[in-house]
Amino acid sequence: MQLMDTIARPPPSKSAPGSGATGGRKLRILIDALAALDLELVIQPRTQLTAEAIEDLF
Repeated sequence: MQLMDTIARPPPSKSAPGSGATGGRKLRILIDALAALDLELVIQPRTQLTAEAIEDLF
């Protein structure tokens, strides 16, 4: 079963530009690609790094 099939999809808003079928289609493609690769999208608060920690990355 596809992930999007388990999520109720509200009708697209016609009041905001870019929020119609095109935006929904792009999201569907992204979620289908993640599912095909057996990946998940996680939304969480940003981590707060210090300047020294950022310097260590480079």
